[in-house]
Amino acid sequence: MADPRSHPLIAGVRRLGSARVEIGRVVEQLNPGKWVAVPGPAGEEAALVVIAPEQVLYVEDELPELPVRRLSEDERARLPELAALAHALALRAAEALGQFEEAAGANDHSPLLGLQVTLEGTAVVECWWRGAGLPVADVAARLAERLGRPVHLATRPGGPPRALAGSLGRIAGAGLEFGELARLRLGVPLGEPPAPAPGGYPRLASTVITPAGKGIVRSVSTRHRVVTVELEDGTRHEVPLEQVTPANE
Repeated sequence: MADPRSHPLIAGVRRLGSARVEIGRVVEQLNPGKWVAVPGPAGEEAALVVIAPEQVLYVEDELPELPVRRLSEDERARLPELAALAHALALRAAEALGQFEEAAGANDHSPLLGLQVTLEGTAVVECWWRGAGLPVADVAARLAERLGRPVHLATRPGGPPRALAGSLGRIAGAGLEFGELARLRLGVPLGEPPAPAPGGYPRLASTVITPAGKGIVRSVSTRHRVVTVELEDGTRHEVPLEQVTPANE
């Protein structure tokens, strides 16, 4: 591994009103939990330091520069006001986007990714953009009228990835059961029983044979040496560990 001190100072920040973490090179030490100002498409925005340079031990790729400056006392005092304003504007912006696209005959809405308010009061609206025949400039102008302030509309074309469709519990369109997806993600080949966990306990989501039938391990109690197995008919049974054997899948 490379020398932990052989790379530039690296930090990560999350803009107020955004869920994304931005990582880049900085020129000074920053403490986690501190608020700074970072440049944005419509002016400076408040951002929270979530990754400090001292927490980064190794950098594999070249990272962009991340210009930051420390907030003044007056700017720090305004943070609660900016946070409340960003939340209220995000609700109104999401509703407005849905109404605009519905009026244009769109079947799907463009999900809102985040809304930041610059230190000067401009709203930066981030969303997946399906278009629906609406020019971005027109939508930004209508949003500005609805929100009562200047708006910069930052769009990502095409809509969210299919993996985000439906719910977070299952990858959309994959055609595999959750247990199979989990095993593939962990590098356990399908068709082979996974190696037992320490102590001889079966692993979660593995298929086992019990006196009541074949099923999938849903939970394991190491204290009571009991395995909860969901059978193929959907019922769940608590089975003593000694009566559970791995099954080839």
